[in-house]
Amino acid sequence: MQHLAIALLVAVLAGCASGAPGVSSTVGIRAAGCESTDRFGTGVIVAGPDGPIIVTSAHTVTGSTAIAVIAGREHPAELLAFDPASDLALLSAPETAHPAPVAQTIDAGDRGRLVVWEPDGRFVETEVEIRRLLRVTIEDIFVEAEVERLAFEIDGTTTRGDSGAPVFDDAGRVLGIIYARSRERPASFAVRHEEISALMSEPMIPPSASRCR
Repeated sequence: MQHLAIALLVAVLAGCASGAPGVSSTVGIRAAGCESTDRFGTGVIVAGPDGPIIVTSAHTVTGSTAIAVIAGREHPAELLAFDPASDLALLSAPETAHPAPVAQTIDAGDRGRLVVWEPDGRFVETEVEIRRLLRVTIEDIFVEAEVERLAFEIDGTTTRGDSGAPVFDDAGRVLGIIYARSRERPASFAVRHEEISALMSEPMIPPSASRCR
């Protein structure tokens, strides 16, 4: 699996923290129910208004009959919120959670760190640059409605299964969550921190959360 070409890659065992901010709050996501094999993704534990919660991509968990969070071992997770417009979902966090704060500002040109959980138990850390801040007009995850999404572009590319991976700033604050990559150039896209904060402030689970894509 290839990750951002310019990156510094550091692999550590699941449940172990590196010296850089972010790994201790990054987790794996396993979702069962819509396909013959389980779907895997990445999530991040953040400090919610009522305690730690996990943020991941909505398209990773939509239609799931069972969701597990992998943080050293597997923990069953409950869906707390789901937004097909921003492509974000909130899950319950395990008792051993190490939450990260959600950022409040971001600027083009900032440096960050992408942390991806791999199904073999590794974490892959990559230094990235915020290329552009975006207000994207896009279809929701079911390709049914046109929506707007606050996002940003980072340099380099991610791969299938990296959805939900957090981008941290140098202080370990969550800048955004990866949701897509460009097929034409080395670039990936993340939902911005404002969308995370908005969903945490008004959590919702629409009926569409039970649908498969």
